[in-house]
Amino acid sequence: MKKLLAIILTIGILLLAGCSTPDSSGNSSPSGSDIPDSSYTSSVSQTGTGDYLKDENSAEEGSEDASDATSVSDRDGKDREKSDPGTGKPEGTTKVTESSDTPKETLPSQSSGDDNSSESSKPTETTKPTETTKPQTEPTQKEPETTNPPAETVPTEPRAGKNDTAAVAQRVLEYINQYRSSPATRLSGLTEYAQYRSRQLVSNFAHSTADQRAAATALQYGEYVDPSVFGGSGQPYYRANAREAIAKAGYVGTIDEVAMKLATLVKNSQNHWNYIGDSQYCYIAVGVTYESDMWYCAITVASENTDEY
Repeated sequence: MKKLLAIILTIGILLLAGCSTPDSSGNSSPSGSDIPDSSYTSSVSQTGTGDYLKDENSAEEGSEDASDATSVSDRDGKDREKSDPGTGKPEGTTKVTESSDTPKETLPSQSSGDDNSSESSKPTETTKPTETTKPQTEPTQKEPETTNPPAETVPTEPRAGKNDTAAVAQRVLEYINQYRSSPATRLSGLTEYAQYRSRQLVSNFAHSTADQRAAATALQYGEYVDPSVFGGSGQPYYRANAREAIAKAGYVGTIDEVAMKLATLVKNSQNHWNYIGDSQYCYIAVGVTYESDMWYCAITVASENTDEY
């Protein structure tokens, strides 16, 4: 009889123990494996803020596309599964596409009525997904296109060349008169003669008496001379009765720059400036020719108005 009572008591104790012990595998409340960790949620929610870290170990990557946020979430979910083996889910099956997804409710398991187990069996209250956790891009308002007037540009003066010889000659004369103590008067006829001389300088850069007489005779400018009147021989000719300074240089620049350099070249030559700058020569003319990137200049001065001969 005592043995029978002992057996019944033992069976009763075993039954009570089996009913009161909670099943560790099925009685747990929704754990961190089902509820996204708060730090992870905030990490993914920052993918739309514009602050990105480019480190490979960071949960945030510098991309504004929703597809990038998804790929980041996939990697974090896989790492979390490896660290939390209690989820019971195979590796690589978790894919978090949006940080605002709410974990599914876990049904409470049966318990023996213990207060603590009943509280743990209550499903966790779900939170309403917030709009801030989903990367959003506000539509960009297209500003009306405005046509701005082109910016004013200061025109660059072109480089002086063959077509600017008359302008260069005029500026040389102006600079010479600035350097003189008293300005000289320009003569139009003498200017034609000086221009003719500047063309002769291309082939013969010299103070040639023959060239000077040939230029005056071709233009019939200046004093007419018949050698037979003086008992000589030869053909009659003209002479300008003017003194000249000649110059040539490969200057590059604007009309004003080239003219200033030519005038300064003559002024700095003491032998030429002794008469070019002399006030007794009160009439002046300048001729300029441009050939093969070289400037040829003839400056003539006279003490009489040779245009009246």
